[in-house]
Amino acid sequence: MIRPIERDLRTKPLSLPDDLPQTLPQPYPKPRHWRRLAIAGACIFLGLSATAVGLGSIAYRLSHMTVESGLVNGRTVRLQAPVDGTIQDFYAISGAPVQLGQVLVRLEPLPQDDTDLVQSQRTVATYQGELNTALQTLEFTTQQLENLTTQSQILETTSSAIAAEDINRYQAELDAAIAAEKAARSDHQRFQQLLAQGAVSQQQVEQLKADWESAQAAVRAATAERESAMATRNAVDQKAMTSVGPDNLPSQQRRLRQTIQEQVSLISNLEMKLRDEEGRLDQFQDRYGEDRALEVKAPFDGVIYSTAHDAGEQVNRPATLVSLLDCNDLWVEALVDAERANRIQADQPVRVKLANSSDTAVGEVEVIEAISQGKLTQARTEALLPAVPPELAGQPLARVRVRIPPTPEQSVSYQFCGVGQSAQLTFGMRWFGNR
Repeated sequence: MIRPIERDLRTKPLSLPDDLPQTLPQPYPKPRHWRRLAIAGACIFLGLSATAVGLGSIAYRLSHMTVESGLVNGRTVRLQAPVDGTIQDFYAISGAPVQLGQVLVRLEPLPQDDTDLVQSQRTVATYQGELNTALQTLEFTTQQLENLTTQSQILETTSSAIAAEDINRYQAELDAAIAAEKAARSDHQRFQQLLAQGAVSQQQVEQLKADWESAQAAVRAATAERESAMATRNAVDQKAMTSVGPDNLPSQQRRLRQTIQEQVSLISNLEMKLRDEEGRLDQFQDRYGEDRALEVKAPFDGVIYSTAHDAGEQVNRPATLVSLLDCNDLWVEALVDAERANRIQADQPVRVKLANSSDTAVGEVEVIEAISQGKLTQARTEALLPAVPPELAGQPLARVRVRIPPTPEQSVSYQFCGVGQSAQLTFGMRWFGNR
């Protein structure tokens, strides 16, 4: 039996309320295949990128070393008191910039005896006398050498002329001997023919043969004499005739030239000593002069690093008056363990980052040397001595110095050209020590 409601549903279509939408929402479409591939590729790419970054970071750490304990340092020059005296004026102020030639201290020498002055005057007089004697000896020796040279030239000219005359004379004798030999040979040959005809005797032929042989000997003797004369002429041209014996002209000339060289060297040495002593004499005369104070001036552009005295104080030479810092000679110094220092690539640039600065400077390795604690305490021309980091206590140490250029920020923002400021150093490293 069918219920009335069920019958109505089968016989009458179901009607929806008026406030419902007339169309139903469609089901969400399934993702396409290429989208899944893109998502997978992006994930793989991100993974590879992270791996590359990680490997790059590891490689960078293996090929570079960063030192945090760098210290900016600089060259200092100590200006010392040149004499015992009283400081009349003291213009140096710590941290103040100075220029080349600027007067920093005026020092009044103490009254004392003039022993140094008198001794210096005597030394100058002695050197001057020795120099005058050496100059006179040089002039005399030079004149002797010129005279010997003239005599040698005259002797060579005369000897050459005599040798030429001897050659001519011996040549004439040789020509006469040759002519006589030819005549004797002709007579001997003619009498040989007459002997065959029975016109002359054998004795006459033998006599002519002997005359011919004698003429041949005369030719040989004349030839030898002419060759001897030519050899003599060559020896004269080559100055061999005057080079025999210890007192010949060339030997005397050699001795004179050696003496001249010795005198020139002596004169040069005496002139240098005389200049030095005259400089000392000028200092002594300035020191003992009346109402004239000595001035200590800056030897270069820089900054006053430290002062040790003040006006009115008495000082004895060579007491340090002022320490001057050279702002054009700066470096960063650090202490590292010797094993790591051995791997530093000294030919590679070094990145230097100063404290309180966002800029990075480029420096170059200047010194890498093993150093002990004892050497660190030795006096050096440096503004600061590096301290050993606590983590390196008791280990073999190496001192690394990196030269850096002065920066405008240092001269404006910091005193003492930035000396004493900490710095971070990044070095290029070899992977396996010295290999």
